Amino acid sequence: LLTIRPTLRRLALGPEQCICHGGAFEYGCVGSNFYGTHCSEVCRDFPEFRPTGFAADGSWDYAGIAQKETEDECRARGERLVSWLFSPEVSCAGTVVLVTHQTFGDLLCQLLVDGSGSDWAYGEVQYRMKNVSTTEVFIHPDGKARLVETGCVPAGCPSARG
Repeated sequence: LLTIRPTLRRLALGPEQCICHGGAFEYGCVGSNFYGTHCSEVCRDFPEFRPTGFAADGSWDYAGIAQKETEDECRARGERLVSWLFSPEVSCAGTVVLVTHQTFGDLLCQLLVDGSGSDWAYGEVQYRMKNVSTTEVFIHPDGKARLVETGCVPAGCPSARG
């Protein structure tokens, strides 16, 4: 949220256009010992965002039982976030800017572009994102997605190195 805040302020975007999803956090940041920053704190500290996708008790969208989120739990969370991206709350927006971290972003790219997160594993990046980069994912009417413009490229391509 701190990363995108200057952009939101520059564009004069507020909670009508900006959503903070309780499931869009980096892999392994929660578990049974820490359920994330409470939704009320996020609202207080980041009034430019409208919260959604938080648990009923105000915690992040962590549905697991491990002390630290597992890869399987993260995959399931990624699938929930992708389902949300196709929900009426989001689909009527036309354009969505999703801000996230490398590991979770890689999972989302695999889910959207490849149609599955089954090959996703922590540290085994398929869609590398450069620091402070952007990735455009075009979603066709049939739900299929493809990378259009990218700072996120398949890890084996020469442009992904460096």
